[in-house]
Amino acid sequence: MLRMAGLILILSATAAHASAVTVFGSSEGRDCYLAASVGVGSASGIESCDRAIGGGGLVGRDLAGTYTNRGILHLQSGNPDAAMADFNKAIDIKGNLAEAILNRGNAHYHRRDYVEAINDYTRAIDMDTSDLHAAHFNRGLAHERQGNKDAALADFKQANQISPDWIEAQKKLAQYNEVPAPRN
Repeated sequence: MLRMAGLILILSATAAHASAVTVFGSSEGRDCYLAASVGVGSASGIESCDRAIGGGGLVGRDLAGTYTNRGILHLQSGNPDAAMADFNKAIDIKGNLAEAILNRGNAHYHRRDYVEAINDYTRAIDMDTSDLHAAHFNRGLAHERQGNKDAALADFKQANQISPDWIEAQKKLAQYNEVPAPRN
């Protein structure tokens, strides 16, 4: 059983949202998740992930989740290539793990490959990721980097509609002189 949780990643000069995956299959897997969910990549967190993956006790979603969490830590540590490899491994194991796809979009974004980032964010949205607001927000950031302000604004509005209390979406709407939509 997995529970999804979010965290904030700093990518370039903007905040993009990542999604750590809770792993219950091993204590090292849980330590890996906790390190990823704190939001600061560290060598000890990556080592916890390495032990969990190398221990052989994780399979399926737990193993894919641990690769996703290690990828988050690699990305936070400034190693987008290692992050990309981990996200791809997670997707190879469990192709329908939307959080791995969302985070792979973050790796593409960090590498300034905005077209691929948008593709992954769109795929995560289509898969109904547990962090749907983050996928829209991140896709908006990528559209913004491409100069497509209309698409960016539409995604920021959608992120705000899904999560009306999220300050990051509100800040982006304010940059576009938009007032956040009222709650239903």
